[in-house]
Amino acid sequence: MHEHKAELRLITVALNEASTDSPSFRASVNYFHTRMESLSSWMHSTVDYVENTYKPSFQDFQRIKEILFSQLLPSPILLSNGFVSNQPYTPLLVRDFTRDVSDLSNTVMKIILGDENSQYTAALSALSSDAINPYFNKRKTFEYYQRKYDSFLTDFLAATNDGNTLIPQNLQNETFKLFDIKHKYIEASLDLTEAISLMKVNLDKFLIETIDIVRKNNVITTKDTKDVIDITPELTETLKDWTDWIESNLQTLQALSSKLSEAKYAILKLSLARMKPSRLIQDYDLKSIQNLKFNLPKSISNGNNSEEKGLSGWLYMKTTVGHDPKRVVWVRRWCFLQNNVFGVFSLSPSKTYVEETDKFGILWITVEYLPKEPRNFCFKLRIQNPNCKTEEENTYIDIILQAESIDELKSWINTLTSHKRIALSIKEENDPRYQLARKKIEPQFFEFASSSSTSTDKLLTSFSSKTLTLVEELKKNYMSEDDIYSIIDNKAYHLRVISTPIATQLTHLALFSTFLSVSNYYPCATQANTWGTANWNDLSYLVNPLKGSSVHKPATVSNSSRFSVSYPDYYPYSLKVDDIQFRSIFFSVNHDFLQVPKELVLLRYSSVWCPNNKQKFASMAFVTLNHIYVYLNISGFSYLRRIDLLDIDSIEYDKSPKHVSSRMLHMQRGDGLRFNMSVFFTDRRAVASKLQFLIENKAMHIPKGEKDVLEIFQELDEEIENEKKIIKDNLSESEHYSKDYDYLLKSTYDHHFENTNETPMELMSRKVRLEREAWCYFQDNFKVGSKTLFHVLFGDKSQVFPSSLFLCKKGSNLNNNSYWERIRRAKEDASCQFELCRKLQFQLNRTSNFIKDLLWLKDDNDNFKLVLQQRVTKIKQGYYFEVEEGPIIVKFPLCHPLLLRVRFIIAECITSQGESLKKCDLAILYDFNYVESIDKLNTKVEKLWLFERIHLNWALRYCKLEHSEINRKTREYLKKFNDREKMSDVIKLCGFLGVLPKERIENDEKAGDFMQPVYINYDFLSLSKIFTKLTVFYLSSVIIKTMKVLLAMVMVIFKCFSKVNKTLYYCLLISAVTNLFFVGKSIHSYFSVKSAETLFQNYANGDQRGLQIMHRSLTVPDLNLLTRKMMDNDQENPVFKRFDEDKNAYQYKGTRQEIAIKRNQVLTELKILQNTEKELVQGSYRKFIITERDKCITTQNEIFDLWINDTKLQDYCMACFAEYNRLSAIPV
Repeated sequence: MHEHKAELRLITVALNEASTDSPSFRASVNYFHTRMESLSSWMHSTVDYVENTYKPSFQDFQRIKEILFSQLLPSPILLSNGFVSNQPYTPLLVRDFTRDVSDLSNTVMKIILGDENSQYTAALSALSSDAINPYFNKRKTFEYYQRKYDSFLTDFLAATNDGNTLIPQNLQNETFKLFDIKHKYIEASLDLTEAISLMKVNLDKFLIETIDIVRKNNVITTKDTKDVIDITPELTETLKDWTDWIESNLQTLQALSSKLSEAKYAILKLSLARMKPSRLIQDYDLKSIQNLKFNLPKSISNGNNSEEKGLSGWLYMKTTVGHDPKRVVWVRRWCFLQNNVFGVFSLSPSKTYVEETDKFGILWITVEYLPKEPRNFCFKLRIQNPNCKTEEENTYIDIILQAESIDELKSWINTLTSHKRIALSIKEENDPRYQLARKKIEPQFFEFASSSSTSTDKLLTSFSSKTLTLVEELKKNYMSEDDIYSIIDNKAYHLRVISTPIATQLTHLALFSTFLSVSNYYPCATQANTWGTANWNDLSYLVNPLKGSSVHKPATVSNSSRFSVSYPDYYPYSLKVDDIQFRSIFFSVNHDFLQVPKELVLLRYSSVWCPNNKQKFASMAFVTLNHIYVYLNISGFSYLRRIDLLDIDSIEYDKSPKHVSSRMLHMQRGDGLRFNMSVFFTDRRAVASKLQFLIENKAMHIPKGEKDVLEIFQELDEEIENEKKIIKDNLSESEHYSKDYDYLLKSTYDHHFENTNETPMELMSRKVRLEREAWCYFQDNFKVGSKTLFHVLFGDKSQVFPSSLFLCKKGSNLNNNSYWERIRRAKEDASCQFELCRKLQFQLNRTSNFIKDLLWLKDDNDNFKLVLQQRVTKIKQGYYFEVEEGPIIVKFPLCHPLLLRVRFIIAECITSQGESLKKCDLAILYDFNYVESIDKLNTKVEKLWLFERIHLNWALRYCKLEHSEINRKTREYLKKFNDREKMSDVIKLCGFLGVLPKERIENDEKAGDFMQPVYINYDFLSLSKIFTKLTVFYLSSVIIKTMKVLLAMVMVIFKCFSKVNKTLYYCLLISAVTNLFFVGKSIHSYFSVKSAETLFQNYANGDQRGLQIMHRSLTVPDLNLLTRKMMDNDQENPVFKRFDEDKNAYQYKGTRQEIAIKRNQVLTELKILQNTEKELVQGSYRKFIITERDKCITTQNEIFDLWINDTKLQDYCMACFAEYNRLSAIPV
């Protein structure tokens, strides 16, 4: 229930009791063993009787029967051959009669005995081999280690304080031997606990298989018509529930098997760690504790006031038996110290249940270590009698106790000392801890008081006026005498007593006695016989699963019963028995309640609880007015949970034909988490209807009380039974046996809230007629059921109304709606038994929020709140809902008053067979009428003039706007839960139909006449505002439509592109980018050439301004200008150097530059001519070489003799080849 997503933390009560070897564990296993011995004895006697007595006798009877039937009438042979008058038919009639009677007899005997294969005996054998024998094997192992452990412990503790036993080494060795034996004993105890759990389930399985063997013979098929007749139909139905229950339990056990093994291992490991002895030799030196005594603290002001944990365990107690002479014996007793209270438990003389002595507050107890006692580990408790104030000897009770080890001895003395120190440090007398520390508590019931005959047990057990006889107390106010004695004799199966974690001989009596128990915070015998001796207070999860807060501890300790309650006269006896069990099982283990809640159990049912997707448990559910309490106890695990009904939004059940999965109840919590419960042995529709009613009842303004709820529950049960009976009567025997008719029944809870007896087809005809009579109507279809849509529109959390109304000012703080009020007509009407009415309050805005009314205030109703009424006139759950709204009277200038009524009809879409299609229609009907005056609403104006027709057209337009707004808001809600029918989500979002419990009676005969009209006035100024609004609206509409057209064109273009193949689209895109790149380069080249051409043109035209002209010149070194005749061969001629350095040598520089340019041009042209000539000559030469080469190759290949003899030819050809290779190597 994210326990809810996480796995539950279960309480391992039985396993923990087994690990501590508590008296509750010993009593429970001993009592279970006595019943197992009875079962084994019954099984063997039954098998022996069936095989050796019943079957032979039956065979003899069968032979006698056959002889009797054969001689009942004369033989057909005797009657043949003209012996009778009706010769053709009489012998045949006698033969058929004899055969049919014999068949009928065989069928009846088969029902009694079963088939010939002895399936019953086989089932007994299977039970013995699968369950009984494994249990006895585990029990045998358990008894072996128990005897071994008890005998060794007795011998170990019986040793006297002589020199050998005081040696620490010897003491340590004996302690470790005892630890090893106890280890085996605890392991055997845990195995036995598991075997008991499996035995219980296997026994249920055997019983159901055995009954099914007999039941199959109860189904008879007629010989002629082949009709199937079930002789025990109720048993068949019950057996079906039982079978499903057992299968669910087996699945649970299979899922828990690993958890059980893990729990066993963890508990065993923890137990061994807790009791493992020390390996330090000094810890076994008894001399170290010789001076250990209880010393009162000198100052308690600085003491430790923190809470101390309690202590419990087995101790040996010294006592005497007999009278003359008395014999000293040491007996084992379970002692506990908890919440400053010391007490003793013991096993009954039969060792099958737990008894108790008096309990004493710690302030009356003094502890002292006894080193001189002949036995080891002994200490003394001196208990003062609280009723005596003197210091005489007889005012004290001295108890000598012996621990099992030095560690336990120290633990008991230290714990007793610390608890007393804390109690003495408490200053306030009203503190619960101090009150408990000063109390003496006698056994509350004689039935559970210690019956031991030892002297110390008698001293510790006293009785007072507070001690009650449980049987007499239960007789007074709670239970009948027969039921009480049946509980004492363990025959109270008719009371449906629930299973407790611990089952002893007096568990049933303890379960009912807890109801009378006083407020306590310490173990008691009644609790030890149901929940065991451990303190499970911190693990009883009676908290709100959403808030997670536990219940506060009480401020005082009460002496009165915290469980008792005064049952009212209207409370049924069967529920009273359930309520007593409920209070005992849920609150006896939890001491945080000063007073158990006074709410009564209204419903109890068996279920398989699925708190998450991983786990499911067989459980028992108790339902009160405010909570669901879930209790489970299976395979050694227990769990308690309280679920607040306010935390659950809705409960739904599977409406398919009944099988295991369809038993499921789906519960939706407020935080969105879901959990499921499968209901068994109770009609699941009744459980779902009752739970859903309680949830919606919690949502009411004034919820119904327990008396009213019980009356409604009784009506629901009666209606379901009547419907079942009607359907059974309408089915034939074969149909009744072969079909499950639960799917034919609808929810009786829905029927409880219907106000009409009209059929769905009649209501559909009414809808068609109202649509035809309306002035205008609008209809929408929704893919949800009619009930879902009804909650969406009219739930108490829904915001559809009044915010969707055209005249409502959106977002105003004045907008709200009231609870629905139930109204019943004074004059009974079968077509409408009651109606629901509510009021819608909203702030008026006549221009639909377009223009603020504050700027135009003219009359009183421009900015005030209006109250409009809505009335539910027809309710047919799951089919039809009809709601009326109004009337509204609108006054326009120069017009008659306009009367407006609105009707909402929600109709389920159904097939011709009446089955729902999970869809519904919402029809909004508007009815407009001009009336003569406000006082004459029934007088209609027939002839309308121009302004009135215009106003009607305006009203129609505004109705369209209102319908659109209602449709929009409704679909917004449905969209939030994906337009699917989920009542849990709908209720969470839109709420319940909160109905006030008071019922108003009206004398009106016509629906709607009671409703006070709402008056709205429109003057000329208001109409001008509306005209302004319409003008702006139309202009805006034109602009928006134009934008839509443009946007549509753009979208069409994009759609065209979207239809192109993506690969082709990407290729075209890459091609376009590549083309753009090359186009860019082409454009760049074009403009570069264009620019060069422009420059050339400018130069050619002589326009050289701004141009930088570059000429190429070819110069000859200056020395080459001089002829050899003009200079000396010596290049170092000083005269020439001087001439060269002279500036006058360069006076012809410009001329020389022009000559150099001309020379370059001439040389360039010569080079071109040379290359041209070369190409011409080289081409012809290359062609000639190729021709010659081909001739040489031809000669070499074809005229070989000439080639060999002519050496000149060879040399010439070789020269051609070489020249060809040279030319080929030259680059072209």
